[in-house]
Amino acid sequence: MPDDITVHLRPKTRYTRLGLLVTDQHCNSTYSGHLRIGLFNATEYPIHIYPGYTIAQLVFEELEEVPSSEKLYKNREDVHYQNENGAFRGAKFDDKFLDSIWDEMLN
Repeated sequence: MPDDITVHLRPKTRYTRLGLLVTDQHCNSTYSGHLRIGLFNATEYPIHIYPGYTIAQLVFEELEEVPSSEKLYKNREDVHYQNENGAFRGAKFDDKFLDSIWDEMLN
């Protein structure tokens, strides 16, 4: 993402009304990586999603000013998802115990 743009992922109302819940997400400026979409079927019936269906939308927002260098997402040391790619592991925490549980489950 550029330094002066942030993005919000929002669900499309028609699918929310059908019971397909898409999690809202905020994407910081300077984020780089694969954006994961959280989905939940709130019905007891299967919901089929096919390529080309628009289940969510991205809303781009121009920042009034570029954050200082130390506040840019790409420069912060406390970020968890910058340059993320590959297998999805769920939420990331600064917790070695939880990380060891994830590693044990996935390996």
